[in-house]
Amino acid sequence: MRGPGLLPDRYGYDYGMARLEPATKQTHSPPVFECQASGAVPIPHALPTIAWRAGIDLNPIDVNAIAQTAWLETLVWPGQEKRVERLRAALAVARAEPPRIVKGTSSPIRPL
Repeated sequence: MRGPGLLPDRYGYDYGMARLEPATKQTHSPPVFECQASGAVPIPHALPTIAWRAGIDLNPIDVNAIAQTAWLETLVWPGQEKRVERLRAALAVARAEPPRIVKGTSSPIRPL
């Protein structure tokens, strides 16, 4: 996939007792992920700082290709509309700010 997993600093996080949201420059709203934390779990006070962003994928999905993103939506179980909404929001972020993705494998293992 071209980028949604590489953009954690572009998403919002709701910990119940604290909420982190990125500054948005675009017309889209970033997804907000609800996180359940209890006890002595430390809650972040800021979004992560990303120094460098790139990925490698055997079969990267083009977030601008309607058929490929529609296929991703079919992977969400029926009745989980909030997940579909978050997926669509994450795809919008990836379209607006695509990170570098290289097609390939990171595995040094070669087939026999």
